[in-house]
Order: sequence, then C-alpha cells, then structure tokens
Amino acid sequence: MRRATAARATILVGALTIATPLRAGEVAGPADILDGNRLDIGGQRLRLYGVRAPDLDATCVIAGREQACGRLARTALMDLTAGVEIRCRPVADPPRRDGDAETVAICRAGGYDLSEGMAYTGWAVAAGAITDRYLDVERTARRRGHGMWRRARTGK
Repeated sequence: MRRATAARATILVGALTIATPLRAGEVAGPADILDGNRLDIGGQRLRLYGVRAPDLDATCVIAGREQACGRLARTALMDLTAGVEIRCRPVADPPRRDGDAETVAICRAGGYDLSEGMAYTGWAVAAGAITDRYLDVERTARRRGHGMWRRARTGK
C-alpha cells in the first residue's frame, strides 16, 4: 500500500512540474467558452480544429425530445476545460465562407485534445473535409449514443 501511495505522489508531482514554455504563436491561460467549439484566451478568439459543434442557439432532437443542443455543447466544452490550463496552437485551416476571421487551433486542456473530447462526448461532429483525425472518435460516440447521439430508451 505504501508503494502505491508513493508512486501516485511521484506521478502527481511530475504532472505539476511539467510547465513547457509557449511555442511561437501558441496561447495559453484560462479560457472563456463562447460555444461548443469556440473559446477566448486573453482576448484571442479561437475555434477548435477539425470539429464543428452546434451553434449556441441551435436545438435538436435527442432521445425523442427537443433539446438546446448548442447550449449543451457549450456546457460540455466548459466541463472539459474546468480548472486546467488551456494551450492552443494555431493551425492552417481553409478560409471560411462566412468571413469569420477567428484563429483555428488545436487546443489542449491539461494535455487533452479538446476537439477529440468534444467529438467523443458527442457534442461535436468531425469536420471530415478538413481532417479525418476525429472521424473514428465521432463514429464511436454515435455508436455508443453519447451527447446528441443519445437515443430514446425502450420501455423494457
């Protein structure tokens, strides 16, 4: 028992001491969550790379009931980012048709890829036209009925 406790303490101390410097163009810090795939860090608006979440005011039918899926997606991103440092590295992305000039970035919360997390929880879809990186994760979320893919339960 004592050995396991010491090992856990070493892992925790090691995790706390990993503070890598920012790379060129990278931003880090606490984030304001704008919607299911947009956040703001220190005044810089960022959009998660490779996924699309419902617009904030979007509704959808989940498990047979209309839900505010845009707000639920925002809450999911808030959950993934709560209490951890967010680091975002800008990436090249095709220009948007709507002319929005936000920066597209791969963002991590405590080392965890937020785009992957949003696809896994079922609150974002993979943007397959941009990258196939999150397609398998989205398929898994659909198959397991996560997030907006939740199905109505049968009365058995």
